[in-house]
Amino acid sequence: MARATPGAVVAAAAPLPASGQNGIYRKNDTQLGVDIPLSKNMVFNVDVKKVFIRTDIHVAGTKIDTFKVNPVWVGVGLGGTF
Repeated sequence: MARATPGAVVAAAAPLPASGQNGIYRKNDTQLGVDIPLSKNMVFNVDVKKVFIRTDIHVAGTKIDTFKVNPVWVGVGLGGTF
């Protein structure tokens, strides 16, 4: 049975090329999180993720602009083993 231990994780994803013809790019996604033991079988989890997404806007086949969305996601949760 796996047991949670205190710790933190930092990760970064390599840039992804355009997928197909939709021209959506993601790069340098980052996350930081921690699991905090509450008891032998329960953990409290908190994590924050920053995602960088951009896509080119085309009209009649001509690129007119680039649209960027860079959301920050915050998650909390309880985990348990049984």
